[in-house]
Amino acid sequence: MSFVEPRTLVFVISALTALSALILLAMRQSFSPTVRGINSWTTGIWVFLACSLLFNFRETLPPIAGIVLANFLLAVSLIFMVSGLLRYHGRQLTHYLLIGVATLAFTAVIAWFTLVQPNFQFRLAFVSTLIGIILAGLSYLALAGRPLTTGRIVTGAAFLLGTITSFLRSISVVLRLDQPNTFFDLSGFQVLYLGAFNVTFFIGTLGFILMINERLREVLQFNAEHDELSGALNRRAFFERTTTELAASQQLKRPVSVLILDLDNFKSINDNHGHHFGDQVIIDFCNTVRSVLRPGDVLGRYGGEEFVILLPNTTSKTAIEIANRIRTALHVPRNLPPYTASVGVATTLSKVEDTDSLLIRADKALYRAKSQGRDRIE
Repeated sequence: MSFVEPRTLVFVISALTALSALILLAMRQSFSPTVRGINSWTTGIWVFLACSLLFNFRETLPPIAGIVLANFLLAVSLIFMVSGLLRYHGRQLTHYLLIGVATLAFTAVIAWFTLVQPNFQFRLAFVSTLIGIILAGLSYLALAGRPLTTGRIVTGAAFLLGTITSFLRSISVVLRLDQPNTFFDLSGFQVLYLGAFNVTFFIGTLGFILMINERLREVLQFNAEHDELSGALNRRAFFERTTTELAASQQLKRPVSVLILDLDNFKSINDNHGHHFGDQVIIDFCNTVRSVLRPGDVLGRYGGEEFVILLPNTTSKTAIEIANRIRTALHVPRNLPPYTASVGVATTLSKVEDTDSLLIRADKALYRAKSQGRDRIE
């Protein structure tokens, strides 16, 4: 591999990584605030590029800049990227003091074996091992959880490549299979290490861009299917879900129930307390209902203050029990104007029942509940 010039290789891949970071930064303006981790990841890439520049010009720089500072920035860049993946998953980087102390200790070891007792082979093995551990963590964070998307596979595979290469580099030095004298030594192992390490950041960043776009699609799909205020499924999405569930239930010969709930005298809450309190009641109502529902039950907003609940594989008796639990939960005092709900219940009667007929029966039951005094179940 002596025909490959390591410095040129690192420069080209670093330039491609910088271009990827610029694309990510430009796309940031159009992303929803709920798509997290972009700022931390982009910062990590810029720090990594600063580190690459120092490594590239290390021969013209004093060792404290070209080696010690460069390795410190490498560690910092990886910490930012770990933070980016954690934020992507809705988590936060913790133990800042421990991370800071570990980073300073890492830098101190590099400084000692650069300025006091120079030993390039030890530094190479030491840095490769620690970086391999961090890259393994990045690969795990990218691949952890479900669903396993294309972006997460690409990102995880990229950092897994870096992990393997880093450990092989460390092992080759410790076992004296390869003993490079400089960072840009033309030995096969060193060229492979430099190339794979930089490719890891480039492909990893492309994978992270894919992850961000996948998350953005999830957000857009969620917004298209859910009511903005309550977070419940909108009418169209609820009808689609109910139609799908009815088709499945007919094949499996299991019952399906629906509840239609209407907040009693909701107009008076808006008139007497204002629309802000009306919105808070809607939000509180939906949160209360969700606390009662089982996994698999589906809450939808039917319109205004009227809501629907899909109860798969549920008999009429169980549906009434769930409706009673909702009514009981709504009676608990809270820092809002008191409110109640009337509930209509319907359960599939035949194999050929469709969404419209089921909801029409539930709606008729709701009308009886309203006409017979409200805050009741029919």
